[in-house]
Amino acid sequence: MNSILDNDLFQAFSTASHHVYIYACDMKTDLSRWSENAVDYFDMPGEYMTDAGSIWLQRIHPDDRDRYSRDLEQVFSGRQSHHKCEYRALNRYGEYVWLECRGALIMDEEQKPKLFAGLMTRLDAKNKYGPLTNLKTIYEFNNCDFTRNPGSLLLIDLDHFREVINKFGYSFGDNVLYRFSRQLELLCGPDRGVYRLEGDEFIIQSPGGSRRDTEALFEAISRAAHDLCGPDGQAVRLRVSGGAVLYPEYGNKQDVLLGCLEHSLEHAKHISRGNLVFFSLEIAEEHNRTIQLKHALTRSIQNQFQGFKLYYQPLVDASCHRAVGCEALLRWFDPTIRWANITDVIRQLEYSGDIHVVGRFIVDQVFQKA
Repeated sequence: MNSILDNDLFQAFSTASHHVYIYACDMKTDLSRWSENAVDYFDMPGEYMTDAGSIWLQRIHPDDRDRYSRDLEQVFSGRQSHHKCEYRALNRYGEYVWLECRGALIMDEEQKPKLFAGLMTRLDAKNKYGPLTNLKTIYEFNNCDFTRNPGSLLLIDLDHFREVINKFGYSFGDNVLYRFSRQLELLCGPDRGVYRLEGDEFIIQSPGGSRRDTEALFEAISRAAHDLCGPDGQAVRLRVSGGAVLYPEYGNKQDVLLGCLEHSLEHAKHISRGNLVFFSLEIAEEHNRTIQLKHALTRSIQNQFQGFKLYYQPLVDASCHRAVGCEALLRWFDPTIRWANITDVIRQLEYSGDIHVVGRFIVDQVFQKA
């Protein structure tokens, strides 16, 4: 038994958290011990390893390896007393997660390296609650289990919230978000989970929730947002749009369900702003078509506006039956996208901002023709 590595204190710390990982290395024998949760999560060869440094380096993201190695070299050369570095490491699920790694080197009586030990903390576990709203974050949402019981997810977005910030300032906007968060907690009660995403988007999980329950909740949230007041008592009159999905009908994994929510919310904001839209296969198909159209239009613009064409409709003076002018009509053709009409094209160009580029192309073509 290795007296340095095999002790009750190591065992106690190694099982204290699922997001913090303990490691220790006997520098004289190059034998390391890693906590079992680290071995499991990062798919390491075992709790006890030799040459663990090389094994671990292969799991660090290639872009972060030099920074990690340089920091360790500073410690082992004596130029700094502690190891502290943030980097990404590959877990057993094939995902890179951010870690903060800290360590210290202990010398023996002869000032030779005796023990190198420390801990690694997953950074995605630090932000359990958001500092502004005190709501749970997306990292907590990722820990939800959607495989056991059915329910609903609701993604809501505050429409045109940027206008509130531009008009009243960031402090006012933060106060409004805080007040809105408290309203969400009151409306959702203890049986629902409320999570804040980035900006002004929120997710509400309703275990056992039905379509009708979710619709009723969205209506209550809409009323609360409309009646919300700022810190000075001034009415803000917010409006919300929502996307919803029932699980496990359309999936039981976080990334799949988030995709369904985003597609539904996007549909609501573009087609039915201020309302709630439930995910369906039709919405998924429409989203895919929108992506195809977006990429095709981008290719056309980058390729000297290939596919764009102008048709000229004469304007005739009825008194003399002569053409006195004409109206330029834009059309777009792509053999791979036969379903898109000019209304779809204009809508996508306006949404992406490329309407300005195409507008200049139209003006140039018209004056050349004239």
